Amino acid sequence: MCGDCEMADKYCECGCGSIVRGRFVWGHNNHCTSWNRGLTKETDPRVLALSEKVKGRIPFMKGRKHTEETRRKMRENHADFTGRKYSEETKRKMRKPKHEGHAEAVSEGLRRMWANMPEKEKSKRIKKSLICCSPNNQEAVLGQLLERLYPKEWKFVGNGQVVIMGKCPDFININGQKKIIELFGNYWHRGQNPKDREEIFKPFGYSTLVIWEKELRNKEELSHKLQEFHKQ
Repeated sequence: MCGDCEMADKYCECGCGSIVRGRFVWGHNNHCTSWNRGLTKETDPRVLALSEKVKGRIPFMKGRKHTEETRRKMRENHADFTGRKYSEETKRKMRKPKHEGHAEAVSEGLRRMWANMPEKEKSKRIKKSLICCSPNNQEAVLGQLLERLYPKEWKFVGNGQVVIMGKCPDFININGQKKIIELFGNYWHRGQNPKDREEIFKPFGYSTLVIWEKELRNKEELSHKLQEFHKQ
């Protein structure tokens, strides 16, 4: 709080302690990615300190109501935003690229920049973009199956913990075997050749098994495939 000002600092509601204007720091409104997931005041001093810091603070709108005039303006602003219509001329200008081949030039420039970027910088950028990611539903299913077949032998690293040649594998063996398991989504990886991913990790001594999302439907057949890969 600043001086005699009645407006107190607002903290991210996920509990990370960051000061924000709204309710959350970008990306912290997902309980699965919050830093304090599963932590309590008894298990982590940061949670206790934050709890003590905000104790007794009264929410800004508690006991207050917007006036009818404010509500009317909010409705109008919302309707103006959602119901906005552009003229055909404006639409044509929006669709038209800045110049012929502009999109292709930008795309080629980004590919060239990525190709020339040092591997250390690539890894840094990938880890930064994935560090808050948790296993999605399909990855969670595969992770549970691996844990049932081989307890404590496979670890999910698809959140940026491991980056090899600009690629972040999904699961890696942590029991002495240099093996990687990748889960390819039917949509996001359509048209991709699993052999290409295997060749990326091969120079580093890793054997790679690619599982397609559709294979999760048959647990018995998938279990057999995982067992064969594990025995290699």
